[in-house]
Amino acid sequence: EFYKLVNQPFKEGGVGLWKKKAKRVTDYLEKIIDERKDVEYIYNTIEKNPEVSIFDEIQHIRNWLIDGYTGKLSQLQITALDEVISDRIKGFIPANKVVEILDLSNNKFGVGLSFRAAQLMAEKLELILNDNNEEFNNK
Repeated sequence: EFYKLVNQPFKEGGVGLWKKKAKRVTDYLEKIIDERKDVEYIYNTIEKNPEVSIFDEIQHIRNWLIDGYTGKLSQLQITALDEVISDRIKGFIPANKVVEILDLSNNKFGVGLSFRAAQLMAEKLELILNDNNEEFNNK
């Protein structure tokens, strides 16, 4: 349904994107919606039991964040990225510090990504967190 609207010509009330572009856009938006549902589940889980492990969910989010990333991540970087995701979800890191930490070198307790990769991953992370983090911390 959404794909049809995006692919439909502008004159007919659609967005008028080419078929392949419409497919990429709708797939990307559907993935964001799915990830937001996963994040909502994480918040509900943590709210019920703050001590519960969310490791599998964090790995899932990490895999989504690095989808399309062409660089190689070391095990240390993966662990650091998982920690950033977890800390951001729990509200230990404010949104405006995520890029800085992702860009910071490993030996300074960062992830060690390039600035551009850090920006892209931080933006994707915030897309799925939205306002949920603030709501969670205010409860």
